[in-house]
Amino acid sequence: MSKLTTSYAGSTDIHETLMKHEENCKCCTDGPEVFWADLEQRIKTYGVAILGTATETPHGELSLSYTIGLSDLGLPEILVFGLPMQAAHVILNAAVSRLKEGNLPLDVPVTELANLPTCFRAVAPTAAAPYIIQANNRAGRELPALQLVWPDTRGRFPWEPEAEARFKCVQPELYSKLN
Repeated sequence: MSKLTTSYAGSTDIHETLMKHEENCKCCTDGPEVFWADLEQRIKTYGVAILGTATETPHGELSLSYTIGLSDLGLPEILVFGLPMQAAHVILNAAVSRLKEGNLPLDVPVTELANLPTCFRAVAPTAAAPYIIQANNRAGRELPALQLVWPDTRGRFPWEPEAEARFKCVQPELYSKLN
């Protein structure tokens, strides 16, 4: 899928830089008509499109990938932070298949989607909105989402005691803001 790019603007909040719309992104360089036509074609062909954005930070690249089009089926969109885009897209595609089958459990580790356990947690529309901007633009409203969360090198998720801080900082806990 296409890579939308943003640049690190020196913000103290890395996640804030992921939310910003930059003029050098794919939707601006190709033009909005081409961008939206491409997205709609992907959704028509595959039932979903996946967008990715990356922000260069002093510590390396920070990425966000998310689905667009699941809301057409009455399903939440899915987003993931911090994984390399290609890996994120593979895992998201597998998760989409499971979600469409009604077989994607929440709040428990899922080991069948990747070479590491993942966990899916519900995210309120208001918490997801700053991150799934194009999905919301397409739907004309703030959409509910699921956050795909992955563990540190010892298999601990960010909400578990003694999870490595560097894994916590690349995955904002949007699910904790569920109302």
